[in-house]
Amino acid sequence: MAVRDVKLRDWYLVICRELVSGRALGIILGTIGTVRILVWQKSFGTYGTQAPVLALTIFCALIGVVLSGQSPGRCCHSLFGDWV
Repeated sequence: MAVRDVKLRDWYLVICRELVSGRALGIILGTIGTVRILVWQKSFGTYGTQAPVLALTIFCALIGVVLSGQSPGRCCHSLFGDWV
């Protein structure tokens, strides 16, 4: 964007690229969180019988948090251009 190679009409490509990269980052972070929960459960028995449900919840939540934070940030920069 700094060299004006992406125009406002390319918003669809930018959004698609952000969704792909956001989903990939969310899956990586979700996997780390899931592994941490399962390892702690195996080692210490911290979470009881709800460990798999909690691991799935953390996995999905991290994907959602990353997507909801990354995509609007990129869209604001595309829409407002030099103002932001």
